[in-house]
Amino acid sequence: MSKVDQFRQYADEAIRWAFQSKTEKERQACIELARTWTQAALHSEHIFGGNDNPPEARALKGPPQVGGLPSFQHVVLPENNIRT
Repeated sequence: MSKVDQFRQYADEAIRWAFQSKTEKERQACIELARTWTQAALHSEHIFGGNDNPPEARALKGPPQVGGLPSFQHVVLPENNIRT
């Protein structure tokens, strides 16, 4: 798995935590964490051209798989209609 993919997974996980948060402060911290991981993914993608795996690992990996959750970029938190 590339660093870009890892960073995106971390961002998705932070959004899941935001949905499970019990307080607004906790929710905002999770959203900020997701933003940070998203920025890391974007920067890595820019630096490495979207894939930082060596060529032999890319050949074995195949096409990217889409998980069961929507992309964190399209999540709207229900209470405040905060779009991340």
